[in-house]
Amino acid sequence: MGYSSTVAAGKTSDLWTRACLAQTGSSNVFISTNGFTYFWERGQENDDGAETGAVWQFEPSASLEGKIEGKLARKSGSYRIEPDGTVTRAPAFLKAASATRDTHLRTTPGARERALSLGA
Repeated sequence: MGYSSTVAAGKTSDLWTRACLAQTGSSNVFISTNGFTYFWERGQENDDGAETGAVWQFEPSASLEGKIEGKLARKSGSYRIEPDGTVTRAPAFLKAASATRDTHLRTTPGARERALSLGA
């Protein structure tokens, strides 16, 4: 069984996946403006349909091919996508990846209402 969230929250995380693929070739790995590499992963399901999860930072000395000294990654934060698809907590890269959808919903008359009525 897959992860349950609203259609709108799922579409926002799909935007994140596309942005990560475009930047790093991996579906959930991104490089922040500070030069560090991060990945995000979904957490437990939420009754309200929101999507939440953790954001992890790869250790600078970590190597997937070579010897790993210490931890490979450490938790650096969390994210939350509301049931309507808006992002209330996330790193800047992920927030920017969802900005196109948010801008469309804010600037197109009736777009948010139509999206919510369709479950998007």
